[in-house]
Amino acid sequence: MKVQTKAMIAVLVVAALGAVAFRALGIGTEQWDDLTDSVVPGRTETINISMASSITKWEWLEQAVESFNGESRSNADLQVDGKPVEVEILLEADPLTGTFRHWNSPTQVTATLRGDITPTILSPASATWILKLNSE
Repeated sequence: MKVQTKAMIAVLVVAALGAVAFRALGIGTEQWDDLTDSVVPGRTETINISMASSITKWEWLEQAVESFNGESRSNADLQVDGKPVEVEILLEADPLTGTFRHWNSPTQVTATLRGDITPTILSPASATWILKLNSE
């Protein structure tokens, strides 16, 4: 496995475990009500988390999520209590083409504030957008 791929998986592992830790501590539990574990035939229960990310990171993020989701199914180090973690990337409709893409940071933050999306992980292009989100 390439060093870059390992680094991407490490970032997702930290984010996923952080999200699970927040749940265990009861932080943001109102958003977790919709993230109940799902049962897929032939598989153990899966912990589902969602992520909205800026368009600037789309290439490496899609690779990292694909690698993480695949590894989590069989690698106990990437599971929580024996349950694989599945990351879903939330996308927005491009207003010009109608196709789906990763988010622009302003629309990502606005959609989160309006409650249009409730991602487990929000990853805009810069910390400035997190400050805006926290101030409103």
